[in-house]
Amino acid sequence: MRHSKPLMNEPNDLQAPDDRFRLLVESAPMAIIMVDQNGTILMANAEVQNTFGYKALELVGKSVDMLVPDSVRPKHSGFLQSFFAKPERRAMGAGRDLAGRRKDGSELPIEIALNPIQTPEGPRVLAFIADITERRKSEER
Repeated sequence: MRHSKPLMNEPNDLQAPDDRFRLLVESAPMAIIMVDQNGTILMANAEVQNTFGYKALELVGKSVDMLVPDSVRPKHSGFLQSFFAKPERRAMGAGRDLAGRRKDGSELPIEIALNPIQTPEGPRVLAFIADITERRKSEER
């Protein structure tokens, strides 16, 4: 006989690993996207709208290149392939000055942390993206 209430050791919906992951990603204070080896965006959190102007669902299934400035886009595919050839974590702000491209075409200074993950469907990368516009303005003052 099944109990009407879950037992203490039975997971409820919020305790399911997928739901906890989704809650964590959606509540993050920075844009988070998951990209496959082809550069296709598989997941994006709500913060992408504040950072890039796109709703998350506008990005899923599209190329990550839409978030890359025109001046960098020709090289970006090579960067992506290099990353997947030798996937390793990249800390926030490590390496170089980066820029993103908003929905309206304007550019913004960003920092990106990359974290490779292995899924049953193949390798993926989680990108944690911070808009550093305000920091740059204060540095210039």
